[in-house]
Amino acid sequence: MHKLFHQGVLIGNIPRCSANGFSMHGSIQLTEGAAAVKEFLDYWSDPDVPKNEEPPYPAHFLENWFIEDDQGFQSEIGPPTVFIHEGNQEIFWRTF
Repeated sequence: MHKLFHQGVLIGNIPRCSANGFSMHGSIQLTEGAAAVKEFLDYWSDPDVPKNEEPPYPAHFLENWFIEDDQGFQSEIGPPTVFIHEGNQEIFWRTF
């Protein structure tokens, strides 16, 4: 199982994921730690927000995102997209 972290806080568990071109896609189970970034994730994942719009959040929301794999290795990623697809909570991310 992979795990999503932001600034060292566990945001969610990713029981299934796979490559999707240059990105990764999977299902996610958010933890209590997600409450601190939920509003940001909702904004970041909103398809109606213009992609050239400057996010109305402090820079720390854009930084320090990591995915941890089954062996405990962490890879830095950009801010993930978390969304509902066919009733399931999904995640989409890219590594640096």
